[in-house]
Amino acid sequence: MVNPAAGTAGDTTRIRALLTGELAAPGRRVIIHETSASEDLPGLVREACSDGVSLVVACGGDGTVGSVVNGLVGTGAVLGILPAGTGNGLARALGIPLRPEAAVALLAAAVEGSPVATTRAVDTFSVEGRHFVLNLSVGISARSMEETPPQDKKRFGLLAYLWRIVGHVLGGRSCRYHLVMDSYSRRVEATELIVSSGTLLDHLPNVLGPAGTFCDGFLEVYVVNGRSLIDYVEICLRILLRHKAREGRFTHYRVGDRLLLEAERKPQPVQGDGEVFAWTPVELRVHRGILPLIVPRREGAAGDDTS
Repeated sequence: MVNPAAGTAGDTTRIRALLTGELAAPGRRVIIHETSASEDLPGLVREACSDGVSLVVACGGDGTVGSVVNGLVGTGAVLGILPAGTGNGLARALGIPLRPEAAVALLAAAVEGSPVATTRAVDTFSVEGRHFVLNLSVGISARSMEETPPQDKKRFGLLAYLWRIVGHVLGGRSCRYHLVMDSYSRRVEATELIVSSGTLLDHLPNVLGPAGTFCDGFLEVYVVNGRSLIDYVEICLRILLRHKAREGRFTHYRVGDRLLLEAERKPQPVQGDGEVFAWTPVELRVHRGILPLIVPRREGAAGDDTS
């Protein structure tokens, strides 16, 4: 599945040549489909898998990967990623090469059974049947996404969100949330509440990772409560220097099965993998090792298929 609108996937002729040249072989057929905004990509993936497709390659950014995942989960087919987006967060966290030639070579190595590649059983989490692989958040990020007009997103990209985010940070607006995490509950005050499949800011310079945290069966819940720009600067410095943040400013929880997230005063927008898709309350379910995904082999890495 090639998204021609993704950041670095514009040269689809080159992408087609790479995929066909590396993956096609006697008895093995390569079908390349260019996606469009109007189509049901998860439905197309499910249909392809029901027709016997065993490997689905998502060429695009994290949004394309997320759509492919929602069609692939539960089919038994394997996911391959050819990073071509702006952030490529999942690829970076899992060590998948960002250069197209190297990424396709990794896919070919997996297909041929080379020891340099393996299939890792990655976790997902779902909201009302929709699966996510990176993160979900409420607060400043989701409100900024919700408030940004589509024409600004198209024209300015990530910069379109920046001034709205800055405005919310300077405004210091927080919300009170009720969290039910597995068998216990908490009431928290937050300007930003982030739920991530992998750890955040613990594997710098990569924001997400290490790779094993996407396969450990847990969600990481981060509660940020910065009331001013100075608060955010302090939180960032303490994280970078590995110092504990002040009480009530940055709190971390872990969830192994279920998370119910509810805003106490009024519903708040919720973003998942870069898209506002719901309003609170939302219930998240953890799905352990449900997504088989091709990654570079690393000795002793948990979650690798060593068969």
